[in-house]
Amino acid sequence: MCTLPASRLIQAPRNLRFLKPAARLRKLLLLVAMASEKRISQRRLAEWADLSVSVVNGYLAQFGEQGWVDKEPLNNRDLRYSLTSPGERQMAEMAVEYMRETFVLFSHAKKELARHLADLQRRHDLRRVVLYPAGEVTELVIHALANTSLEVRAIVDDEPQRQNRQMFGLPVIARGTITDLDVDGVIVTTFRYRDALMKKVSHLEDENIRIVSI
Repeated sequence: MCTLPASRLIQAPRNLRFLKPAARLRKLLLLVAMASEKRISQRRLAEWADLSVSVVNGYLAQFGEQGWVDKEPLNNRDLRYSLTSPGERQMAEMAVEYMRETFVLFSHAKKELARHLADLQRRHDLRRVVLYPAGEVTELVIHALANTSLEVRAIVDDEPQRQNRQMFGLPVIARGTITDLDVDGVIVTTFRYRDALMKKVSHLEDENIRIVSI
């Protein structure tokens, strides 16, 4: 049996424009789907990997030739598929390869983000800042800060349940307390709600606090 719980680690990335899944990742996703759901149908496999049924059938034919899957009739027209032991080993090997490349991509993203932060710091003369809001992008920014000279005093968030706690050793504060921290900038660390959040803190520019977005 596969010792790596790949079925809990690998999910199909969605809505990507620059980094669309390649054929090798599609194969891994299909193997993971079969490991996660015993005797899965072609249609369910297609939904999992975000592929058409005809494309999935092409991959399944390859898997059958390589001895990675077993199949059994579901009805007069459809089949159910499950992984063989060689298929489980192949999935484990590909999952390790996928995770390794994911970490390489994450490391590259941190370096790119650090360069972007350094550019923001230079262009806006930032030294002491807060990040707004608490979220996934903020987490990435914190990981990238080691390669910059920015000093982050706190993380700002509008959700009361997040306030008065810590995130990666930094206090999470309410928006109304930003001026208590002697900062010269607010970095808005969201893409989806960027304009709305920048508007919420725009009045701070009257206090000589610069508002910039990631």
